[in-house]
Amino acid sequence: KVAYHKDGGSTHCIRFANEKDSEIENHEGVWFIGPLVGYNGFRTPELREKLMTHDFGSESVGIKDSRYKVNFDRTRDDSNDGSHNMVEGFDSGYDQ
Repeated sequence: KVAYHKDGGSTHCIRFANEKDSEIENHEGVWFIGPLVGYNGFRTPELREKLMTHDFGSESVGIKDSRYKVNFDRTRDDSNDGSHNMVEGFDSGYDQ
C-alpha cells in the first residue's frame, strides 16, 4: 500500500504506507485503488512533457529521466543506505 497526502497547500506526497495509515482519513472511509499511470500512459506526449519540464522549485517529479534511476534504486533497497539490493543482479541503469 502507498499513502498519498498533501503537505501544506500545494505539495503532494506519495510514500509507502505504515501502520498509522490504517486509519483512513478520506471522506469515503475506504482505501482508494486507482489505475497506475506509466511514463507512456499519459493522455498525450505533450501533457507528459509539460509535467516533466515544469519548474517545481526545490521539488521534483520522481519519474523524470534525471531522477528515475535514483528513486527506483531506493525502492529496491530495504536498508535505506544502498547496502541491500532486494533484486540481486538487476541493473536499473541498463536499457535494452
